[in-house]
Amino acid sequence: MNAVRALVARSVPAGASVSVRRDSHTSRIEIVVPVKAPAGAELPPLMIRARATAVTEPGVGE
Repeated sequence: MNAVRALVARSVPAGASVSVRRDSHTSRIEIVVPVKAPAGAELPPLMIRARATAVTEPGVGE
C-alpha cells in the first residue's frame, strides 16, 4: 500500500491529500485537492474529491 500511496502522491498537485485503505474484500483510495477561489472572491477553497473502490485481489494482505 505504501507504494500505491507514493505513486499517487507524485501524480497529484501539491497540497492534495491521499488516503489508501484495504481490507480482505475491498481496496479504496481517496484524493482530496483544495482549489483556491478567484482572487478577490473572499471564499474558502473548494475541496475536490475523487474516490475509487475495487475488489481486493485474492491473497493480498494474507
